[in-house]
Amino acid sequence: LWHGGEAKQPKEKFRALPKEDREALIKFLQSV
Repeated sequence: LWHGGEAKQPKEKFRALPKEDREALIKFLQSV
């Protein structure tokens, strides 16, 4: 990948979040 895997760790941390926290984060990001 072009970015050299820089997003791998944040992506794994996001997937480790409880479902409710992931949904809340997505809702927040869509609101900004």
